[in-house]
Amino acid sequence: MLEAQRGAAADAYGDALLGKERDTWGPEVVRVMWDGREKRLAIATSPTPPLSAPTQWRTVTEEAFDDRVAALTFAEKFLAEWDSQAA
Repeated sequence: MLEAQRGAAADAYGDALLGKERDTWGPEVVRVMWDGREKRLAIATSPTPPLSAPTQWRTVTEEAFDDRVAALTFAEKFLAEWDSQAA
């Protein structure tokens, strides 16, 4: 499993917390999970509620792949596109 968030959004959240803005929502987080037995890749996203961890996971895609290399290639492309989108 891999979880990622945009650096600028994470920094802004940290700055808000340091400024005592305790009701600020954190960055969107993306989670990539590979099930090697079933050969399935699942990608989900969640916002980060104030003073909490991501808990509202929404599946973005779940696909079968012939092997982990193909799954990793798909995940890398997905993450690059996700990162390039405005938060």
